[in-house]
Amino acid sequence: MDTVLVTGGVGYIGSHTCKLLRQSGFTPVAYDNLSTGNKENAKWGPLVRGDVRDRDQLKHAIKLWQPICAIHFAASAYVGESTVDPRKYYNNNVAGMLSLLDTCVEIKLRNIVFSSSCATYGIPAKLPIAEGSPQVPINPYGRTKLIGEMLLSDYASAYNLRHVALRYFNAAGADIDGELREKHDPETHLIPCALMAAAGRIPELTVFGDDYDTPDGTCIRDYVHVTDLAQAHVSAVQHLIAGGKNMVANLGSGQGTSVQQIIDTIERLTQRRVPVRREARREGDPPALYSELKVAHSELHFTPVSRTSKRSFVPLLQLSDWRSLMTFWREQSPTGASRAGRCVERRKPSDLLVPVFSGERRIAYFVGVTAWLGGLVWFWQWWFRPEHVIAIVPFVALSLIMAWITLLPAYFIYLFAGSRKPRHILKQCVPGRIALVVTKVPSEPFEVVRKTLNAMLEQVGYDYDVWLADEAPDPTTITWCACHGIFISTRQGVDAYHRKSWPRRTRCKEGNLAYFYDHYGYARYDFVAQFDADHVPDRTYLREIMRPFADSAVGYVSAPSICDSNATQSWAARGRLQAEASMHGCLQIGYNNGWAPLCIGSHYAVRTAALKQIGGLGPELAEDHSTTLLMNAGGWKGVHAIDAIAHGEGPRTFADLAIQEFQWS
Repeated sequence: MDTVLVTGGVGYIGSHTCKLLRQSGFTPVAYDNLSTGNKENAKWGPLVRGDVRDRDQLKHAIKLWQPICAIHFAASAYVGESTVDPRKYYNNNVAGMLSLLDTCVEIKLRNIVFSSSCATYGIPAKLPIAEGSPQVPINPYGRTKLIGEMLLSDYASAYNLRHVALRYFNAAGADIDGELREKHDPETHLIPCALMAAAGRIPELTVFGDDYDTPDGTCIRDYVHVTDLAQAHVSAVQHLIAGGKNMVANLGSGQGTSVQQIIDTIERLTQRRVPVRREARREGDPPALYSELKVAHSELHFTPVSRTSKRSFVPLLQLSDWRSLMTFWREQSPTGASRAGRCVERRKPSDLLVPVFSGERRIAYFVGVTAWLGGLVWFWQWWFRPEHVIAIVPFVALSLIMAWITLLPAYFIYLFAGSRKPRHILKQCVPGRIALVVTKVPSEPFEVVRKTLNAMLEQVGYDYDVWLADEAPDPTTITWCACHGIFISTRQGVDAYHRKSWPRRTRCKEGNLAYFYDHYGYARYDFVAQFDADHVPDRTYLREIMRPFADSAVGYVSAPSICDSNATQSWAARGRLQAEASMHGCLQIGYNNGWAPLCIGSHYAVRTAALKQIGGLGPELAEDHSTTLLMNAGGWKGVHAIDAIAHGEGPRTFADLAIQEFQWS
């Protein structure tokens, strides 16, 4: 596997690039002095701790790992800081670039991808900014990047180096899989600072200047997702390896967004106010910068995902991880933890369930039971009349059959009489990290899943993450999920989760869910609610499915499987709905009186610690039943949350009905 040297490889953009390099078949070697990088980001290849200005250490690393290309991120990168401490920037950025180029010439490492900046343009005379626009930087940071480009070009001409310089605009967002976060100390990027202000982690967001010649007075910038930037660097490496020409390219979304628009969008998505303090303009800040992408598109096939957002005036992709950031800050915050703990009204576990029938309802129920008993007595008196006994053997056989048919309702009546449901506790909020995950197999169209995902995003009462467990997500699915803040878990290409038999069987939801739990669920979340593709939850679903978990002995919560969304169009769906009503209603809720309700596949929730303890999901196509049995065998209780409602589709035709029944049986 070819190696690529990545200076600054555990920094913000460098770490995201290392991940994509690994996924593209390269071994990234992160070379970083850890002054601003995070050691824990070295997940996809070796980490060499060293300063790019230390030529001996750099030379040793290149000789040891024999990279085919170098990507140069290592630099100081704050415009404001560069104006007050330019010496630091010329030392790190210019001297570091010279050190790298000299070492590459000596070792004969010919391919270099340089992380440059739109700051080299200064205040543009024309928007959008093309690569041929005049480069007149107005701050030391921009000047050091321009000098770096000039050095690279001169060295390339004299020493036969091959290079791509990438001038990118405002990097934003974080890894969509949640494996990397935007984490600076101190944090200076607009979007995470605005999220922190919304979450109460900092008192307010400072906005520098609201008197620019822009529609709302605040700066306009081109926000491009960090994963898009990382992919462009990987494409640049592949371009050079394939013999591509030396080039310079802009990297952005191709659209401008103001600071105020970002704030407004965050307030809308988080439903939290962003407190703002407005100060004077910073020295060296242009009023507007956004890019033209013709070169990157034609030479590197670069099409940023944020560019495809339907809400083109704001690249929503940058906000894709706000829920996980909120969860992260809440975990780190003692005040946040105590606040979550106080929101649960403390009760004994037995008080968490209340009778379904009480007062007038109970009287009405037993009036109905009395009427049923009266009818039963009348029927059997009529049945046993002497004139009905024609031959004793057939009569006994028929009597046994009739006894089964007529007395079977007593089982349901008994269970339902003692049924219990979760108590509605005012302001109840079970503390913990929560994920909602919907599964999708290749045969299910994304249009169906999208309805469910939209409903999952609308849940009230909790902070939570939304996941799609998709066996083979296509680009359209990936784009849509990214723009709506939805994480994707996919086992695509992972043979261990594509077995021909269970567990982790291919082409079924059990394999998708197993991959999600093994890679994300157990480590990140305390509770997971999971859905079939077509089951659309009501807005209060999450609040209702979480109520029983206030009892620490509850390992799973089942819920009604109501397949009525197409009942008016399909008699098969109506028939299934009526036939299974008792299974999903009175029978299940009756088990709350001490029996064990089943999870019946369409949707249910688990405590991840309990699921991990029993060894994971049940090994079958409809993993819900066996998971329930394993949970109970492991000593965990189950509760049926009758008010956790999600509406699914029933069979559209009789053939669909027959196939489903065959599969389940």
